[in-house]
This record gives sequence, C-alpha cells and structure tokens, in this order.
Amino acid sequence: MTFRIPKIKSCCCFTLATGSKIIGFFQLLLFVTGLALSIHFRGNFHRAINVLQILVRETIFLEIGVLAFMLLSGAFKRDYVLVFPWILFQSIMMLIMLVSLVGNIAYLGLMDTRNHNMEVEFFISIYFFVTVLVVYNFYRDLRDQRPSEQI
Repeated sequence: MTFRIPKIKSCCCFTLATGSKIIGFFQLLLFVTGLALSIHFRGNFHRAINVLQILVRETIFLEIGVLAFMLLSGAFKRDYVLVFPWILFQSIMMLIMLVSLVGNIAYLGLMDTRNHNMEVEFFISIYFFVTVLVVYNFYRDLRDQRPSEQI
C-alpha cells in the first residue's frame, strides 16, 4: 500500500495558481510583519540565550520571506523548479509542528495543566497541511505541463 497525496483542482473556488499566489502573498505579509515586530520588540537583551532566540526567530522569518518570494516568482513565471523549495520547507515546518503537537499532548496529559498552546498548534498544523496540499498540486500541474526536455 502506498501513500498518495490527494489531487485537487481548485482552492476555495480559485484555481491552484491563484491559490498559490494568495498563499505566497500571505506568507510575504507574514514575513514583513513578523520581522518588523521582532526587530521592534528586540530590546536590550544581555543574556546569550535571548540573543540566540532572537537570531533564530529572525532567521526563520527571513527564510519565510525568501521562500515566499520564490513561490510567487514560480507561480507568476509558471516554473515548477522555483516552487519546490517552498514545498520542502513547509513540509519540514509541518513535521516540526506535528512533533511539537504530539509533545504538547504528552506534556498536558502527564502534567495535567491546561493552556491554549495545543489549539493554536493544531490550527497552524492544519494551515501548513492545506497550503502544502494546494501548492503541491499546483507544482504537480506545472511539472506535468512541462514538455520533457531532450538531452
């Protein structure tokens, strides 16, 4: 038995190309907002752990921005090679969120504490799953439309 990613033809009444462009613009907005807020609230941290956390957070926002730009470039140029790095990065982020969600479930079960982190992680995981599904199907369509190149 093999696992196959479901093939879809549209995203919320939009074509896959339009849905991918909307996702790219949303992530570009997330990049600009997240990086601006991170720089604005940076403050004067003197401990090394705070500096490391800031660097990791800003690096992730920069990666989101670069890959969102690549997704938009690939969507507008209809080049599947530019779309694939975004799919790979988002799949890794989705896997990290799912591992964090499972860890959070185990922690909440063992410690009997209640917070809203699990619900937020669940909805973010669904967001990652839906966006990867839409963009992967767009990537698949672009790849299938491209004629095989002769060597």
